[in-house]
Parts: sequence; structure tokens; C-alpha cells
Amino acid sequence: MDEMGYFEVTGDRPREVWNTYRADRIAYGHAVTALLHEIGAAGIWIGFSGFVFGASFDGPVHPAFSDKRRQNGAHMLKRRGRSTDEKQAIADFTKRNEALAAIFPNEREIAQAEGFLNTLEYEDETSRGSRHIGADFRWAQALWFSETSEIVLYATDAAAAITADRAKGYITTPDSWSAPDGYTQITEADYEFRRAKHRLELEQAATKESAHG
Repeated sequence: MDEMGYFEVTGDRPREVWNTYRADRIAYGHAVTALLHEIGAAGIWIGFSGFVFGASFDGPVHPAFSDKRRQNGAHMLKRRGRSTDEKQAIADFTKRNEALAAIFPNEREIAQAEGFLNTLEYEDETSRGSRHIGADFRWAQALWFSETSEIVLYATDAAAAITADRAKGYITTPDSWSAPDGYTQITEADYEFRRAKHRLELEQAATKESAHG
């Protein structure tokens, strides 16, 4: 059973939460772009917590990164340096990296604060434990259609996970779950329809602009 679902953000407060997240994500993107220019990087690799762990370079490699290039093109961030200059470059970049991570808006943390679960406890007569629900590494993703007017959250469906575990004979904690206030679950077909409609609107607008250009 699929343990991920689509939830339309319908409440005013949740909409404000996710629109604030979007603005913060854009600001974070600008900060990343500035960092790219500062270190002379062509591309960058960022972890789930907002830390930079790798970068690609068309020219000289920044001294905070390894000279060795991986198959994906990334030069990994060094953990320690040999020379005084390398150590200083790593220390300076670490401060910059921490500042960058400090402004990183985390979708998973926001979704959890909104009431979406990422773990489920279970037990039967012989065992007990906990497990991840849905996708372990990216279990929340906010999606916008028509700019900020329509928001859909792709997130964990704890109700589906509870149903699956109970079918196996487990007792679960919690024993039930429903979408938080301000969120309405929609089908994947509904989501795909909205996505296609939004793409069509963008294509029509581009065609109209081209015709007038």
C-alpha cells in the first residue's frame, strides 16, 4: 500500500505557513547563488539540512574542497586541511556553511509541525518497534500551482500506514490519523489533473506572449 498522499492546503493558516516557506526557500536559493559566485563554483550539492557538501568547478577548485573529482562531477568538502591556508579556507567555508544552513527552510520539519507523521510505533504479542512511514529521506514536498493560489503537499499518509500494519495484526501508536485541519486529501488522479492543467496554462501563456512578441 502506498504510504504517501496528496493533500491540498485549504486553510488560511497553513497556506500562510507554506507561502512563508516558499519565500524563505527563494531567499535561501539567492544565498546559494551568491555562494556559488563567491567560491567560483559551477554547481553545488546540498544535504537535507541545508549544508553544502560538494561543488563542481569549471576552473580552479576552491581550497575547501578536494581536488579529486567524483564521477558525478562533485568535489567533496574537505574535513581537514594540510596547510595553514587550507585549514583557514575550510574554517571560513564552515562558518559560511553554518550560516547558510541556519536559514534553510526544512519541508520535513514544517510538515511534522503541521501534524504529518514520519514514524509509526507498532507491536504484537512477540515484538514491538517503530518504522518510517513512506519515503524515508524525503517525506514532504510542497507543490504550487498558479503561483501561490493553489498549494498541494505531497506527504506521508499515516492513515494508510496504520491500516497496513493493522492488517498484519499489529497494534499501532497512534491508532488512527486524519489530515490536519486546513488540509484536504485528494487523489493522485486529481493531483495529476491539476498538474497537467497548470502546465497547459503555462504553455498557452508562453504561446500568447510569443505571438505578441
